[in-house]
Amino acid sequence: MAVSLITTIKRFVGLSTDAKPTGVPAGSTFLAYDTQTLYVTPDDGTTWILKGMPANNAVAVTTIDLKQAAKSYTLFTVTAQACLIDSLGIIIPADLSGEATFSGISIQSTDASPVVFLSETDGSKAKLNEAGKHIIWMGPDLVGDTEEIELTIKGGATGASQVCTVFASYRPVVAGGYLAV
Repeated sequence: MAVSLITTIKRFVGLSTDAKPTGVPAGSTFLAYDTQTLYVTPDDGTTWILKGMPANNAVAVTTIDLKQAAKSYTLFTVTAQACLIDSLGIIIPADLSGEATFSGISIQSTDASPVVFLSETDGSKAKLNEAGKHIIWMGPDLVGDTEEIELTIKGGATGASQVCTVFASYRPVVAGGYLAV
């Protein structure tokens, strides 16, 4: 990309659910004021890129071994207040595509209408095919107070210990909320 002088950038503000404008100068920004998320466009508004994580985010980190029975396991519990989950990621430690009984994972909340962070399709063993693979979901989405974020193992346990690191960037809706590990 060639360096270009930007002198006519525009700044837009709206809800995170609003369509971002097109036909704008490169370098223009869009602030989703309800989530405090800032985007910048490197072109005419066809592409919008997250400029940085929202302010005041906390990060929760845990691990889970996939050498366990096929069922759901709690990763995080939303405590004291509902939380906006801005991003959630998992690091896959090895190529899992050759596992015999293991068929994949999914990650979701226990809300009445669950937030799906990693679907069964995207977490199938065929897609968990490289060591160090990072799978990242970008939100934000709301998970209610006392609800859990769970990882579900499908099929069966991995043959060897496969410890995955899971991390979430979040903000409480009201001061005091947090993700307990």
